[in-house]
Amino acid sequence: MVYNTFMRIHVSTIGSLALQCKNEASVGTITIPEGLCAKDVLKSLGINTDFPLVVIINDEIKTKNTLLNDNDTIKFVPFVSGG
Repeated sequence: MVYNTFMRIHVSTIGSLALQCKNEASVGTITIPEGLCAKDVLKSLGINTDFPLVVIINDEIKTKNTLLNDNDTIKFVPFVSGG
């Protein structure tokens, strides 16, 4: 018998990324299958995975391919530029 294991993560999308979210709040706790990475969460939120952004997991800058753990806090922050 196969058991699917799930984990809860706390997600925040900042700035323009919050406007891209579909069917999910831009801030909140979601339940996802174990073994997913930050990029998978972006996809589930409807955010283009090629969008230039910073991934912060538990207050540390990480990559989009970083695997997530139960109770992680993940923030997606867009790059900002200007003159």
